Amino acid sequence: MDRQIIISIKTILLVAAGIATTFIVYQMRGIFLILLIALLLVISLEHAVLFFQKQTVLNKPVPRSLAVIMAYLSFVLIILLAVTVVMPPVLIQTQILISKISGLSFQVQGTEFKFQNLVPDSATLSSQLFNRSRSLFTNLANIMSVLILALYISLDWENMKRRGISLLNDPYKTLVKNIISEIEVSIGQWVKGQAILMLTIGSISTVGLLILDVDYAIPLGIAAGMLEVVPLLGPIVATVLAGIVGFTDSYTKGLAVTAMFIIVQQLENNLLVPKIMHKVSGFSPLVILMAMLIGTDLLGVVGALLAIPMMMIGVIVFRRVAKYPVKS
Repeated sequence: MDRQIIISIKTILLVAAGIATTFIVYQMRGIFLILLIALLLVISLEHAVLFFQKQTVLNKPVPRSLAVIMAYLSFVLIILLAVTVVMPPVLIQTQILISKISGLSFQVQGTEFKFQNLVPDSATLSSQLFNRSRSLFTNLANIMSVLILALYISLDWENMKRRGISLLNDPYKTLVKNIISEIEVSIGQWVKGQAILMLTIGSISTVGLLILDVDYAIPLGIAAGMLEVVPLLGPIVATVLAGIVGFTDSYTKGLAVTAMFIIVQQLENNLLVPKIMHKVSGFSPLVILMAMLIGTDLLGVVGALLAIPMMMIGVIVFRRVAKYPVKS
């Protein structure tokens, strides 16, 4: 009788602790999201860190601290290069495109429709851009927090893994070590594959648009490459954007641009993705779409970007735990 009462009390305490933990995590979800993104960044850049560690300076191997700094500096420089070099011409040509679209009109059964009514005027657009810029600067603190937190974690990553595993009971040390190792390899391969895929699609799209003599070919090609980070939906958005630009010139050019992007998508799906990604994720398009929808509903755009790596991590953990022998 007493034993049953003790078990009941323990169960109640466990349930209460679980509810309290869930409530705390929900209230601090912003902090946990920053930590989650920082950890994913650490894992994503671990291959770059190991690459720099394999190099030698004055016939001496590069220490991990220097390798981490070099990897993060390279990452930040790439981001800054994209912002300072790519964004200005994209914004300028986008403004020109908006002005061009606002001057267009078409007639349906004698009724004239003007795009000008659908496109905000310059004052409204400037106000919207100002508000978005202010929001961007507001989120800059979170971006810096992610980078700084990820940097410190990377500097002590090996020690953190070793100390964390040492706290576990012996039967689970090998399991957790193998899980972390597989996650690092899988996420690293996924990031590398995505980078190559973005560069390849961006280059092919840019060359194709230049051959077709499409206006704003370079920013549209760059956008097509960058949108590859969003599986399934990204290529569709890129096709729509380029198609709109093509149709504003002529129907023939619009159809040619749309056909070119369809060919690029077929090339990507049947050749590039299997060869470059090496089936890293192993998920069907339906599963990827469902994961992205769930991620978008929970965290917006960030959730869509994190959906695939988080699902990969979940599958790795589940598979390893399911195969782990249970000792009676």
